[in-house]
Amino acid sequence: DLRILVVGRLVPAKGHDLILDAIALLPRECLHRVSLRIVGTDRHSPSGYLNKLTKFIAENELEDQVAFCLDHDDEALIKDYHWADLFVSASAHEGFCVPIVEALAHGCRVVATNVGATSSTLGACGSLLPTREPQSLAAALRDEFTLFDARRDGTEEALLSELDRRSRTSEHLVQFSMASFAERTLHGIELLADHNNRGR
Repeated sequence: DLRILVVGRLVPAKGHDLILDAIALLPRECLHRVSLRIVGTDRHSPSGYLNKLTKFIAENELEDQVAFCLDHDDEALIKDYHWADLFVSASAHEGFCVPIVEALAHGCRVVATNVGATSSTLGACGSLLPTREPQSLAAALRDEFTLFDARRDGTEEALLSELDRRSRTSEHLVQFSMASFAERTLHGIELLADHNNRGR
């Protein structure tokens, strides 16, 4: 199975309906090989939102493909990332998306809608898609199936591509490390101190 993870509050802006639409659009040979895990909290969900999603799942006979995991603690969330092959973010708007960084750090491939700061957060380490287009997401998922099968079969091209992706990801994640944050903070303090000294 291709194991897909979604992490975030259960609110419409996170695009859970778009993801479910895309899953339902997959051809049968892909659909039966999908395992989608939606991790989040419904404490701030609009009334009836979770029921709307579960109703769609039932109407499209996706009960065997989709599972909701509510209020996971940090330890459980780490296990979710280790479980996943692919992380999907379908937000309609987004600032700094921490789950994307967490997914990259745990080795997940990432597909995300190109909104807000997502392009800079993801860099060249995943696929960016237009928002609110389930057909585009379904096409991206089909591509991920092709890549997944190629890696499983051990083709040289797929393995080299995966090594390149991991290398790019490692380089990209350096900017989000505590050491990098401390260095940038110290540099900012030094600039501020220098500016204040020159103003005296």
